[in-house]
Amino acid sequence: MSRSDREGRIKAPSPYPPRRLRQGLLLVCLAAWAVLLAGGSWLNLPAYCGASARFIAPGWAGLELALALNPPGGLAAAWLVMLLAMMAPLLDRPLAALLDGGGARPRLGPAGLFLLGYGAAWMAAGALLVALAIGLRAALPGPAAPVIALLAALGWQVSPWKRHCLNRCRGLAGDQDALRFGLTHGGWCVGSGWALMALPLTIETGHHAAMALVTLLLVAERHGLVEPRLIRAAR
Repeated sequence: MSRSDREGRIKAPSPYPPRRLRQGLLLVCLAAWAVLLAGGSWLNLPAYCGASARFIAPGWAGLELALALNPPGGLAAAWLVMLLAMMAPLLDRPLAALLDGGGARPRLGPAGLFLLGYGAAWMAAGALLVALAIGLRAALPGPAAPVIALLAALGWQVSPWKRHCLNRCRGLAGDQDALRFGLTHGGWCVGSGWALMALPLTIETGHHAAMALVTLLLVAERHGLVEPRLIRAAR
């Protein structure tokens, strides 16, 4: 085994990830969606995801009530399930590059390190996005919070910073270890998709539908099937 293989460095990916890998990621995605739709009380998903949460007190009082009803551990677990539901379909190409060691057995170690780094980047971003969404919904009851989130997402979608992050997120760096690759890849993907990911958090009625639409848009963007007009024109 070469030194680069032992360190889990990235190889040039196949343009089409193996079918078994894509099927596995799809199963993870569907399982996470099943948990979200079931609204399991152990994750406190209804209060977090917006399926039934209502701020019965305005302003800071409502914010304090929301935080009291949703402890940080429950919020983190719920955010993780959301990531599995929405991000699993985006990981086929980087995981295919890491699993392909040129031998008979897939390289599970580097793939696990990549997932650890990628997940760490999104969990850190989730702490900020969840706090922002709770704050918006507490301070701005009714449709104001979703409208502000939608305008922010639209503005970010057509910005040059979005284009830069999306381009970097589509690429696969070749000369770095798997954990660092997961952190950097996750960081660029956070930069590309944070505004879209924040939008469903502010929506009460239709939350899961908004999640599904955002997931489809993220997948289409990542694979180059759709791009905002200004981004495409600016290239």
